[in-house]
Amino acid sequence: GCGGFLQLLAAAGRPLQLISVTDGSASHPGSERWPVERLSAVRPQESVEALCRLGLPMHTLKWQRGGFADSQVAARESELSAFIESHLRPGDVVFTTWREDGHCDHEAVRRASAEAAKRVGATLYELPVWTWHWATPEDGRVPWHRARKILLTPTQVARKRHALQAFASQLEGDPQIGLPPVLAPYVLERLLQPFEVVFV
Repeated sequence: GCGGFLQLLAAAGRPLQLISVTDGSASHPGSERWPVERLSAVRPQESVEALCRLGLPMHTLKWQRGGFADSQVAARESELSAFIESHLRPGDVVFTTWREDGHCDHEAVRRASAEAAKRVGATLYELPVWTWHWATPEDGRVPWHRARKILLTPTQVARKRHALQAFASQLEGDPQIGLPPVLAPYVLERLLQPFEVVFV
């Protein structure tokens, strides 16, 4: 969702630290093709490949993995907040998912991030991710007045497209149980616009 923005930050020489809260291993409920055990092993590998394809400086990138259970983050929100806080310093700028993104984990991560940032003295901004699945351009539930558009070059969009292709598990559903891909063609189209949005 923010692969273009990550490229811009890296190109500007900003030190980057990523915190992966979950591995997203609950993306295919009931699937024998993509069971939780397989996804727990595959998803981190896909993420590494995607980051490399974005051209991020892997030798200097700090990447913390929380290991929280996918779709159950809210149950351990205070623990997550402490985990995030342990990796922040005063003056850091934190980008997290939007507080009303429409996904239980995304919203829990935002709450935990906000609390950690407040305790440390870091600045917090929000990124809509699942919002693009349900919001319309004039949707009154979205705080458009807080939105800032980050323009991306064709090269940055191409890198982002290449990075998305690393997520084979998300590009495949499970036809045996009627499960569509998480990254269906219409989702990819939305993710590959020549801009990204941050709420300030």
